[in-house]
Amino acid sequence: MTAKPRAHHLLPLPNSYLRKLSDADWPGRSLPLFRMDCDRLMSWLVQQRLFVVIYRALAEAFASEHASRLAAMHAAERNIEERRDALKQLYRQRRQQTITRELLDVVSGFEAVSKADRPM
Repeated sequence: MTAKPRAHHLLPLPNSYLRKLSDADWPGRSLPLFRMDCDRLMSWLVQQRLFVVIYRALAEAFASEHASRLAAMHAAERNIEERRDALKQLYRQRRQQTITRELLDVVSGFEAVSKADRPM
């Protein structure tokens, strides 16, 4: 899984976004009332939208970073497990070689002692 960069237009507000807002039906039965100056209200709403867009971008960046770290950790764990299995196999092989060599030494020693004990 790889992160893909995304671009989002902040200001000025896209006309398509404003058109979509003006065409949308209001969810309640009556329209909201406001008492503040229209310019101040619009400024406040734009600031809130900017806050939400920037906050969302930061949250997505953090999520992407954590996903990348998690993927790297999983790859490292797989690599460790593969390396551990290879080392276990190598250990078993060397151990078996040592056991075989020691058995051969014991057998050859026994044969040497047996030949020495026989009368000629």
